[in-house]
Amino acid sequence: MPSVKSLGGNASIRLVISIPTYNRVVRLQRSLNEIERLIIKDNFENVISVFVSDNGSTDETLIFLKRAKINFAIKNINFNYASNTSNRGFDYNVKQCFLSGHEQYCWLVSDDDNLESDILKNILNYINIYSPNLIFFNFDQIPYNKKTPLILETQYSELIGSDFGFSELIKFPKLTSLVIKRKNLPLQVEILDDPAIKGCAFSHIALALQTAFHFGGVLLAKNFSAAPDANYRDHIDFPPYVGNGFNMMLAALFNKMGKPEWTQRHVGEHVDVAISSLEWLIDYFMGRAVVSDVLRAILMQDLKKEIYNKHLNLLLRPKFIRRCIYLLSAFFVYYYRLNFLNKIAIKKATQLH
Repeated sequence: MPSVKSLGGNASIRLVISIPTYNRVVRLQRSLNEIERLIIKDNFENVISVFVSDNGSTDETLIFLKRAKINFAIKNINFNYASNTSNRGFDYNVKQCFLSGHEQYCWLVSDDDNLESDILKNILNYINIYSPNLIFFNFDQIPYNKKTPLILETQYSELIGSDFGFSELIKFPKLTSLVIKRKNLPLQVEILDDPAIKGCAFSHIALALQTAFHFGGVLLAKNFSAAPDANYRDHIDFPPYVGNGFNMMLAALFNKMGKPEWTQRHVGEHVDVAISSLEWLIDYFMGRAVVSDVLRAILMQDLKKEIYNKHLNLLLRPKFIRRCIYLLSAFFVYYYRLNFLNKIAIKKATQLH
């Protein structure tokens, strides 16, 4: 690959690292520190800018962003941020990330991912070689980690109106895997306002597929962009059936493209809300899985809705009854274990005094 040094003074090839965030100031601070380090390491201060879209955080995110702007200015790195007055949802935040700024390329980055040390060089090299409209990188997370990557070889296609790369994007819809060229903003983002797509929590994939379909120039890169936070499961707020909304979004998108036949090719199976909620709660109470407090509340709420709306159908399903029995058993085991550990802690505290 040619050297990236030649890109330093080319104002027509610029990349913005756009980060949507909400109430994760500690992780955001770590992420921005790492981005700053990588930009300075590779001498990309004149090539790369940074943008953060804060979705109305109630922690100290805004205070930190004001300090970050001063710090980045001292390091001669262009940094901007926007802050919503309230949480308008992930999809709105992604849209704001894509629309903000004038840079030619936008790399969408999750605030809790750990970036690969060579990712900035790889992005700019690919831009220099192919001028792609979309780059999709590997992401180092099971089931597609570095031992079993999703993309084995780098591939590029200029075909317009094809579904080249769709399978890979849909199989592993990671935010930090995407670099999107700003070609025709109204056409690219119009899909995000569609009622069937708005609020699906996968607007980044809708944006990528829309760009790929209308403009071609899709690059599947075998390099890895990032890996998840070590404790990423602690703050996952997506239920196991989030893919149902993803499937509906894909079907609506393919219909708008005039390609309804792609639905059968790319859309996954429907996930049973009641059964999957029960199974995740069972794993949590048995100590086999980490489930955040927010996600646990979502699972319980949606499970109640399913029981209320489909109580007769559910009660006639043996699988549902068995899972309910398992959940009750798991809860009692969890309660007993918690009570036992509390007694030990109290006993130790008493002995110390």
